[in-house]
Amino acid sequence: MNRLRERATAVEQPRKLKIGSDNPALIEHFDMLKAAVENVADGVMDAHEAVRDETAGYAIAAALTNVTLRDMSMIFITTQLAQSMGEIWREAAIVHRGSLRANALACFAIAKFAAGLENYAQTALDEAAGEQPNHSLTQLLEIAVANQIVPRCVGTILGAAQEVLRRVYKVKMPRID
Repeated sequence: MNRLRERATAVEQPRKLKIGSDNPALIEHFDMLKAAVENVADGVMDAHEAVRDETAGYAIAAALTNVTLRDMSMIFITTQLAQSMGEIWREAAIVHRGSLRANALACFAIAKFAAGLENYAQTALDEAAGEQPNHSLTQLLEIAVANQIVPRCVGTILGAAQEVLRRVYKVKMPRID
């Protein structure tokens, strides 16, 4: 796990995986993540194996390390891959620590809020806050809960994911099944 985290941390380097003109590295990493999620959905591997796999585990850790990839991964919540992505986030929260764990828990919380499962979402959110009290995505979600605007917040997050994908792939509507 430490080696996967160390490799994934490299995606935080300046400009490597940011939205911009012709960023094939960003597309490559997102496509790797999509393949991992599809493999879990298709039963090729389960979430436990995916998070620990050399290729899939790297793609998952990269998406929990890089804000752009993390935001792009939110799009899976709106597809038939939602359950598989949720399983991956849950499993990633088990094996990772620090910001990767907080990101996995916050993403899992967003997915559960989107599915109307507020109790599961709140539990994940509480865990994320305990793991990293100053985690920005967790703080955003806590504010949304406190102000009773979770559906609007989740809708904004999902809209942003769609817009990022549209810009990265340079298409009006990205196709994610």
